[in-house]
Amino acid sequence: HIKIIDENEHHAHFAHNDVSLGCDASAFSHVYFLQGECCRHQTSAQFKGENAYLTMNSLVLPRQQNVFDSRTYTDHRLPHCKSEQLHKVIASDQGKGVFDGMILVPEGAVKTDGQMDNRNLLLGEQSQIFSKPKLEIYADDVKCSHGATTGSIDPQQLNYMQARGINRQAAKHMLTQAFAFD
Repeated sequence: HIKIIDENEHHAHFAHNDVSLGCDASAFSHVYFLQGECCRHQTSAQFKGENAYLTMNSLVLPRQQNVFDSRTYTDHRLPHCKSEQLHKVIASDQGKGVFDGMILVPEGAVKTDGQMDNRNLLLGEQSQIFSKPKLEIYADDVKCSHGATTGSIDPQQLNYMQARGINRQAAKHMLTQAFAFD
């Protein structure tokens, strides 16, 4: 599943998709927030069969006064399932980005492997990012983790590139692209 949100700058977009994984199934979901005034997308997934695999990724690019909100909910109901998530927000100008994710591992869902990472880059002095990765684990013998990082472009990296003849704006653009496509 690939979704590209590219609305008119004055339009809102609210959507939700559900993923249901049976035994030995795989699913891949990628959501890209490019343009729109206020956009929210939630992907919910339920493991309904053992040995299933899920990848969920998002790239959120709020700028000007956009408000972009990416949410995930992953319910590891059955044992021996794996999920991997990577969510990135790059906020510039006065853009606001939100990531809110949950991995739920109910009792009995042993050998679950759930990973969720949220990486954020602030490019404007007035840009904001709100991050809320969560785990709820009620089973033993699982491997789950979550994390979030937020920062701006490293001035030393900019200086290094400028010392090699790359102008500041081009260097900033290259570093931002490297962050997004990593």
